[in-house]
Order: sequence, then structure tokens, then C-alpha cells
Amino acid sequence: MVKAYLRYAEDAAWGVIVSSSGSILATHSGDAFISPALDAVHVRSLKTGALTATLRPEAAAGPTTAVPAEVTALELAPDGDTLAVGDADGSVRLWSLFVAAERVRLTGHRGGVRSLRFSGDGALLASGGNDTSVVLWDVVGEAGVCKLRGHRAAVTDLLLLDGGQSLASVSKDGVLKLWDVPSQHCVQTATAPSGELYTIDAHEARGRLLTGGAGGELLLWSLEHKQLIEAKATNGAMVTEKGASASAGVPAWVAPHVTLLGSFETPSGAHVVRVRFDSKQAFAAVQFADKNLLVLGVQDAGQLKRQQKRKLAKKRKHAEADDDAAGDDDADAEVSPLAAFQALASLRGAHKLHSFAFLPASTRVPAERQLIKGEARAAGKRPASLRLLVAQRNNLVGVWDCELKPRGACALVSSVGSMGHRQEPRCVALSSDERSVLTVADGEAKVWSVSSQQCLRSFACGYGLCATFVLSGRFVVVGNKAGTLQLFSMATGELVHEVGAHSAAVYGLALEPGAQGVLSASADKRLATWLPEAREDGTACLREDRVHELPDDALCCAYSADGKFVAAGLLDASVKVLFTDTFKLFLTLYGHKLPVLSLSVSSDGALLVSGSADKAVKIWGLDFGDCHRSLYAHGESVTCVQFVRGTHYFFSCGKDKLIKYWDADSFEQIHTLRAHTAEVWSLVISRKGDFVVSVGRDRAVRLWRRSEEQVFIEEEREAELEAAFEGGLERQQQTAEAEEEEAAALGLEGGAAEGTHAGRRTLESVKGAERVLEALRVLDDEDERRAEHALALQRWEEASARTSDAKSLSKQPVLVPNLLLLGLSPGDYLLKALSGVRTAELDQALMLLPFDAVRRLLTRLLPLVDSAPPIELMARCVLFLLRVHYKQVLANHSLLQLLHPLESKLRTRVTRERDMLGFNMAALGFLKQSIETSGSGRAFFDEQLRERASRQASSTAELRRQTASRQRGSRKR
Repeated sequence: MVKAYLRYAEDAAWGVIVSSSGSILATHSGDAFISPALDAVHVRSLKTGALTATLRPEAAAGPTTAVPAEVTALELAPDGDTLAVGDADGSVRLWSLFVAAERVRLTGHRGGVRSLRFSGDGALLASGGNDTSVVLWDVVGEAGVCKLRGHRAAVTDLLLLDGGQSLASVSKDGVLKLWDVPSQHCVQTATAPSGELYTIDAHEARGRLLTGGAGGELLLWSLEHKQLIEAKATNGAMVTEKGASASAGVPAWVAPHVTLLGSFETPSGAHVVRVRFDSKQAFAAVQFADKNLLVLGVQDAGQLKRQQKRKLAKKRKHAEADDDAAGDDDADAEVSPLAAFQALASLRGAHKLHSFAFLPASTRVPAERQLIKGEARAAGKRPASLRLLVAQRNNLVGVWDCELKPRGACALVSSVGSMGHRQEPRCVALSSDERSVLTVADGEAKVWSVSSQQCLRSFACGYGLCATFVLSGRFVVVGNKAGTLQLFSMATGELVHEVGAHSAAVYGLALEPGAQGVLSASADKRLATWLPEAREDGTACLREDRVHELPDDALCCAYSADGKFVAAGLLDASVKVLFTDTFKLFLTLYGHKLPVLSLSVSSDGALLVSGSADKAVKIWGLDFGDCHRSLYAHGESVTCVQFVRGTHYFFSCGKDKLIKYWDADSFEQIHTLRAHTAEVWSLVISRKGDFVVSVGRDRAVRLWRRSEEQVFIEEEREAELEAAFEGGLERQQQTAEAEEEEAAALGLEGGAAEGTHAGRRTLESVKGAERVLEALRVLDDEDERRAEHALALQRWEEASARTSDAKSLSKQPVLVPNLLLLGLSPGDYLLKALSGVRTAELDQALMLLPFDAVRRLLTRLLPLVDSAPPIELMARCVLFLLRVHYKQVLANHSLLQLLHPLESKLRTRVTRERDMLGFNMAALGFLKQSIETSGSGRAFFDEQLRERASRQASSTAELRRQTASRQRGSRKR
């Protein structure tokens, strides 16, 4: 009988306001901001900091070894709805902000995505990754356009120019590349003096580029269009000013070109992280890798002229009137290109800056006056201040008001930070009623509600390393690095007692069964017990009871369930088991090679499990102290182990970012919990074992709940093999690309081109190719079956013609419908199989098909061009296969016969579809014009906006009611 277990799945994660990767964004309305939160994206209210939406990919059901990828890049489309999210696994996801739903997942990079940029109309998306490549995506078609290769290091930032016709990219190799998108070629390569480039942005109206590099280098480039190939007109064709032929001939090739104009003086020597212009391109903000941010003002020609006049007047006032004065004035009249950007406010945060975003001006005026204010601001003078949304590296987001004048002051207006720790939490503890969870970090401790994940109380403490609830959850004890124990009141949040318990760091606290005392383990080689005592004034204190000396530093401690024994893990890699009442030695457990970091005793007192820095977990018997089994548990140090009450199952976590679930009787790993993106420091389990709470270096507090889904160890091992297979596909693709690049470097045929197919081979694309092959096999079998039926029917007809005795004849052959076709025709069945492949994976799936399958697929698709309904899918498949296999197709005579009428059929069909779309667009335009003429459009759209606002308000109220109901239910329990 195969043993089944129950799966633990992540239920909630909180404590992270902004994670280390990616950048924050402000919504177009300015009432909310978007921030990366590890493997999710959070949308929070700018006014209250409340979480309004969480964008997280759905976890795959069943056994899986996939690790949730951390968000590394964010970009909001011009429409304000489409959000592009780049992940550490190289995928790009497109989300709809309005409905909080994922639209499509695009895979094209082999490494993490570093940067994302939309074109001006939002139809194209460019992504740059750690794999040194740039990928262009068709947002509407949900497919890759091309992959551009040429950089030698990670692509740090990029920019689409000329409405998506050109692209500029910068990289850590110190190179600025300009690409021509239609031809997929690099048209210019420029090198930065610093050797590294991190960011780029453009002021296209002025023809200027700003790039940021190492050492605080901020460069200004001129951006202009240069004719690379002259237009050649034939047959009397006229050539236009743009260089394109009017009627016939070879058009000119016009591409962007940059020239270095100079560098700015910056207030910081750290490298420039981010440069961005605001939406009106009136200001630019420059963020550095330290605490500094500089605001630049873009000056127009009139401002430059007035500024130059003031300088000349000042010089004339202090200069002598001689014959050379006019010549000096003429020489000084030349304006430097750098003068177009004036240094205004300089912002300096309390901690290192993470990223920034411009807040729209509409956040400061009523909605009905946004247009009037915007017009007045555009026609009048520069506004007095500018608001920036700035995120810091300490998990804090703030709104800053910057004065728009030279050396202007910057003031922090508001901040969002109460929903997370400033530093990584090192310990987690659960209250006696299991409704609250305590997390401790450097400088603060926080109490959270398990049901609503809201912060209930914050305490200002030292560098906390361990903590526990005492006196029925009314007080909290925190052991810190300085060796003191701090007692806090849950009612007031104040420090009520502090005692210098040890002379070195307190690494472990254990609550005695029955909640009578607290055991502390310290690096001063002592174990001490403390009795918490409540006072009449509502406060409490800690009274020292007993002290026991140990041979080495104590790093952890634990009680047995009956309170008879206490165990301590030491720096010398041993475990001491002592009698609780006398502290006499009962057992010494040897076997670990490095210090023991965590201990746990099963509820029946039969087993003790220890985790060590040697990556091993050892299971000991407490009767004789024998080691039942030593398990290689984690790839790094094991930081915490804990038994599930009433069982011999236990959890372990380590610095390898994993939490593992084990069976101590069979010594088998049940399954692995993957979600943390950094080291996992601690975990705690409820008494019933129905949920687990963990904390890690990524600052996340994660809640795992036991589900009803069964886990079978064999299925988990199969999932691991499947993941290994996908990793093999990735290595094969990397090897092939490396060979192409090497051939290109040697100048051999078959080398990698600058522009190639976008996309990456994944397990989904392999499965898509298998589905297409299966459909072709079913159709081939169906053709054979129909041919056999036709032959049998012909023989039956011949036999019936030769004899007149109907009784001697066999029954007429009947063609039984093929159930595999699902009642569809062969053409519809094939199109259904193709449409079952995700649009983003279709190209890669078609590339995996062998040429024999390609020949059969084209043979079946080409006759359907003029009749089948999904013309986009069919045209895409046919044209892609012809482009990839054109040499083999030209050598195949049977396929050439089918290709002759393809051009006329495809053109006729596409023209018909285009005419239909044009007719529908014209009808919609006519309806819009009619609504505007009748004057009812304003009322119609106002009514739609009111309905939408009403729905949002009702959904928010319903969410609050549900939260209050859950809290009331948890109190009753």
C-alpha cells in the first residue's frame, strides 16, 4: 500500500513593500503605485498604503519543482492598463491592471530580464536580459518579433525610438547600440568613457539622449537621423525628402545616429542607476547607486537666451570697456549643449535608493479641473515643485516634494513602510491562541494577524535573534545580540522590563511546557531559566531562576513535550541532553561536523532531530542516544527544524531558500516548499499542524496551509525528473547558441546573425509540438482508414454487380466515425490542435517539428487557406514554416505544386479580412460621431464611469466585510 501525505501550499505572503529587484511605477491616475514584491507585483494605495491588488502567476496544480521566479523589471504601457513584468527566469508576463488578470506569458531570454520598454503606441515591447540579448515582442499578436544579439554583457536598459522603428540599448560592456528594427541590424555602436552603461532615456523633441554609467558619469548625446544608403529612383520616380521613393526605385535607408556632446557634473561618485524624463519631458531625474537623486530641468530656447543675456550683462558690469569687449561677448554667446539641462533639486535619502517614479500632476488637483490646470501649466511658467515617488533599499516607499529651483530643497511628504520590516526578520513565533505571529528583526519586532496578515503591533527593540510569547500571549520576550532580554506589553507596545541576561548574544529561547518559564541559550556558554511574573499595575518582569554552564557556546535549545528533558546545540557540533529539574547530563550526541543550529523533540519524546551548518539533518533516538539516520537535507546550512505535533513528520529550512517536509520514520522527503527567494531563517508550526509560518532574508513572511491534496513520493520524484528534462533542453539550446556565436566570431558560415528568432525552447513548446505530431498521426490513420473503407466498398460493389443473389452478399461496409476526431472534419481537427498551442509558444513548437511532419502539415494546411475561418493562425503557421524551411521546400516538387496558388489565395483571403475590419472600424467611427453630435456621449461615458466607481466601492466594502467576518470568527474560536 502506497502511503499518501497531504500537501502544504502557500496561502499568503506579506511583509514586503518593495523587493530588491525591479523598479516602482506610478499609475497614470496617480492614486496608486506598483511595486515588485519578490515573485508578485503589488498595487498599493498611495494615500493609505493599503494593498489593493496582487498580481501573482497561478501555481501549477499537483507535484511541481518549479521555483517562483522573482520579479526583476516592470513597465507600464501608455494605455495605463497593460503592465509588463519581467522575471528572473527570463519570461515576460503581460497583465491587465484593470481586471488584475494575466494575459500572456512570453519566453525569450535565457537569463533574468533587466529592462522593459514599450513603444509610444504600446504595440511593441522591448526587453533586455542578462543573456546579453534584446527581444522585441508584438503585444497585440502576443508573439516574438526578433531577437537582437551583439552585446557582450547584460543589457541594462533600452529605449524604442521613432515609434518603434529604431531601438537604443546600453549594456555593462560600456556600449551604446542603435538598432534598425525593420532590418534587424545594428546601425551604430558608441562606447562610453567609463566602460559601463546602466541606463538611457531620450528627449526626442530636442534630439537628445541621456545615458548613465559608472563613477557617476552622466553623458549627453545628440540624436539625429542619418542617411546610410541613398535612394535610387528608376523610371522617372520622384524621391521624397524623407528619402523614400514615391513610386518606384530603391528607397533610402535612414537610421538614427548619436554623437557624444559632453558629460554633466554630478553630486555622487556612485554609478547612475536610472535616468528618466517625465511624461511632458520638462524634467529629468537621475538616480545614483547611493542615497542621491538629482532633478534636471529642460530649458527651452527662450530660457537659454535669457540665461545667456544675464551672464553677459553680469560680465559686462565687471569688465572694463575696451575694444575687445565685443569680441568677448561674441565668444561667450555660444551656448553649451549641456546648458539645456539645468540642475535643480538634489534629493538625499536616509538609506540607499531603490528606484523612483514621477507622480502625475493630476494628483494635486480635483479631477474636474485637471485639464484646466494642465493647460495653464503648459502655457505658463514652470511649476514651483515636483513630486517624486521614491523607494529605498530598506523596504520603504515615500513621496518627496522637490522645489524646482537651483539647489532646491526636497522634503519627505508621506511614506509607506508600516507593513514590513526595515531589515530581514531572523525569528518567528506563534501565540498560544495561534491567531498572532511575531517576527523579529534588527531594530524592531512586529506582531501580525494570521487571518488578515495585518500588522497589529510594532516594538522598538535591539538586534533581535529570538523571541516568544509569554503569560498567555499578553507579553513578548525578545532575545537580542547584545545579550539582553526585553519584555514588551502587547496591550501598549511599550518596553516594560529589560534585563542583562547574558554577556553575549542570546541565540535561542524556548517556552517551558505549561508556560511556566523561559529557557535562554547564549554564546556566553550558559543556559538560564527565567520566570515571567505579572505585576498589579499591568506590567511584568523576568526573574532569573537557574543558570547552567556549558562547555561551549549554546546556539539553540528545546524542551521535550513532557518537560523532562532540555536539549542544547553547541558550537562544538555536539548536542547536550539534560534533565530539566537538575540540569544533570543525560546524553551527549556526537555526529555533526559543524555547529548545531536548531533542535526539535517529537511530541512523544521518542525522537530528536537536529540541523547543522554541515547541511545535514540527523534523527536521534532519545532512549539510548543512537543516530537513526543522517540525511543530506539541504544544499546549504540547515537553519531551523521543527516536528509536527502528534506525528513524526518534521520540517526543515536552510540557506538554500528551500523548506522541506520529511517523514522521520521512513526517512523520506515528502515534498519541497519553494517560494522564498533568499535564505530561510526560521519557521513555526501550529499545534494541529494545519499551517506553517516562515521568514527569510527576502523580508517575506509566508503562510503555508495544509490542503486536502494528496502527495505521493513517487509522483514528486517524477516531477523532479521532468524538471531535469527541461533543464536539459535549456542546456542544449545554450550549447547551440554558443556554437553559433563562436562560428560568427571566426567568420564561418552558419554563425549567429544579429537578428534571429525570438523565443526559447521550453517544456510547454515541446508539449505543443507533441500535440501537433499526435494530430498529424491521427489524421494519417484516418486517411488510411478511409482508403481501406473506399477499397472495401469498391470490392463490395463489384461483387454485387457480378451476382444477383442478395443473400449471398456480405453487408455493405460502413465507415464508423472516428471518435478521436471529436466529430470534426480533418481540417477543423488540425486547426483545433494548432490553436491549442499557446500563441507565445507556437513558433518554438513549429521549429521542433521534423521536416517530414512539416511537409505533411503544409500539405494539409495549404488547401484550407481560402476556406478555413482562423486566417491569422493559418497564415502565421504557413508563412513561418516556409520561412524556416524554404530550402527544403524548394527542393520538394510536390510542395512547390501546392505553393503556386498560395500567393493569390492568401492575398485574397487577407484582403477580405482587412475589408471586413475596415468596414467595422468605419461603422464604429460613425457611431462615435453620431454620439458626439447628439451630445449624449458625455452623459453615456459619465454613467459608465459612475457604474465602474460604484462597482469598485462595493467590491472594497465587501472585502472589508469579509475581513471583519474572518476576524470575528477567529476571536470566537
